[in-house]
Amino acid sequence: MTKKQTETIQQIRRLAESDQSILGLILCGSLAKKTGNARSDIDVIVIVSDEFYKQRKENKDYFWGTDFDSEKFPVEVDGKIVPKGFLIKVRSQGTENIKHSLLFSEVIFSKDSEIENLLKEFKNELENEFSENSVKIKKFYSMMKSSRFSYENESNNLFLKHKLIHDTIYYACRLVLTKNNMLFPCEKNMFKEIETCGDVPQDFPLLINTLLKTYAEEDLVKFYDVMEKYIGDLYFENRIRKGFVLENEMFWFHDTIPYYFL
Repeated sequence: MTKKQTETIQQIRRLAESDQSILGLILCGSLAKKTGNARSDIDVIVIVSDEFYKQRKENKDYFWGTDFDSEKFPVEVDGKIVPKGFLIKVRSQGTENIKHSLLFSEVIFSKDSEIENLLKEFKNELENEFSENSVKIKKFYSMMKSSRFSYENESNNLFLKHKLIHDTIYYACRLVLTKNNMLFPCEKNMFKEIETCGDVPQDFPLLINTLLKTYAEEDLVKFYDVMEKYIGDLYFENRIRKGFVLENEMFWFHDTIPYYFL
């Protein structure tokens, strides 16, 4: 952590201490994960009182830090405002990237000891996240296969063909992360996270880079065939596979949550 980053964290601590609406600060992102560099922002979750959160929510104002406060910071501060109850709800309702952020987070300021305890409880219970991985793998395999074979049906729509290649790669990456009991961070850091996995398909990064350079059908076929070998003996009925695909395509219509958040 650089001197400016350290000074910025000290500054936001002082601000939180003097602001009665703020109950605590949780450092997230690359600095909390110890993978940051001199250009890294200060990513922070700002725990506030329920009353203050209600006021901000009415105005859709969930942000705190650079560009949202009158203070000037040496390093950009990207703060998200949440109530304390968020640390409980995230266990059952949070997406993987939110859980990933909290997994590598740390409390850097608190007026409420329960915040630290809730964060510890969340991390201790995270093993439950991996208990349903066999279902998640089936979902990502289903979506990957659907994207790969939908490509063959699009002869003239270049935009859609490129999107289907991106989707095939995306779902393959989600499958690999899940198979390694790793949480999905975000698209930006997805490949970095895969680099830390011990069980990956043969030549996985090379195949992805080649496919993104050529967008060629033969490279898509090679990529998919390697993924099929990687999955091994995983088998389930075709109607179930199509059910996963349909649910993820139609959950917006039914206003329900799909099997698992993407």
